[in-house]
This record gives sequence, C-alpha cells and structure tokens, in this order.
Amino acid sequence: MRKLLSVALVLMVVLGVFAFPVNAGLRFCSNDPIFDVDGHEVSVLIELAPYEVKDAISPEKPVVTVLYAPKGTDPKVVSVFGDFPEYAEAREWGRDEKLGIRIKVPKVEGYEMMRVTVFIDGEQVAQKMTEKRNMFLVLDWDEEEHEEEHDD
Repeated sequence: MRKLLSVALVLMVVLGVFAFPVNAGLRFCSNDPIFDVDGHEVSVLIELAPYEVKDAISPEKPVVTVLYAPKGTDPKVVSVFGDFPEYAEAREWGRDEKLGIRIKVPKVEGYEMMRVTVFIDGEQVAQKMTEKRNMFLVLDWDEEEHEEEHDD
C-alpha cells in the first residue's frame, strides 16, 4: 500500500510539472492604450516579458502602437496607461470592415516575448503571443454587430 501511494505521489508531481505552460514563471509588465473607434472602446492590452524589461524601454525608444480603423470611423487615442513608455496613434485606412493593430517593441536587452489582448467594448476579441518584437493584427470590424452591442 505504501509503495502504491509513493508511485501515485511521484506520478502526480511529474504530471503536474508538465501541466504548466512554458511561460508560467514569467512576470509581465503591461500597458493598455485605449482608443475610440466610432464610439466604441478598443483596448489593446500589451504585456511584455520579463517584467524587468520595462526598465530598458525609454521615452526616446518607446513601444509604438498604431490602430488602423475602417474608413469613416474617426478613430482617436483616449488614453495610454501602464508600466513602460509608449506612443499610441490612431488613423483610418482603406479597409472598410477590418481593424488593424501594429505593435513595435524597441530592441532592448532582456526582451523575451509579448502577449497582446484586444477588447472591443469590454469583450475580448483576440489574443496573440510572440517572441518577435513586431506584431500586426487584423480583425473583422462589423459595424452592425458593434451597433447592436452599443445600443443595448
């Protein structure tokens, strides 16, 4: 009986080690630029790892986030809040039913990865993780769908 319990305990420990994601030990620092696109709040949560990389990012070399909104939506930067310097910009582009988001992280020592989560009117619509310093997301922008959500 004791041997069976020992084997079960070892199996639980070994399987538990493999159950955690590879980046479970990483701490992230984050920024959250918020945009207004035709009356809808678009929040782009940018998380960088490890946490200490925030100290290597400077106002002279900030993280840059550019939101590309569909024509006629008059996008604006509402606010930028977080752990590291960031430049945010909003502009229209030629794609009617698409929202584009470009994030550029400056080349800094210690950078390992970025995770980006996008929310529209408080609802998560995308999440992506990469070890690269540049990311470009293109999301569907269905104005009728957003109007229904916005009017409720």
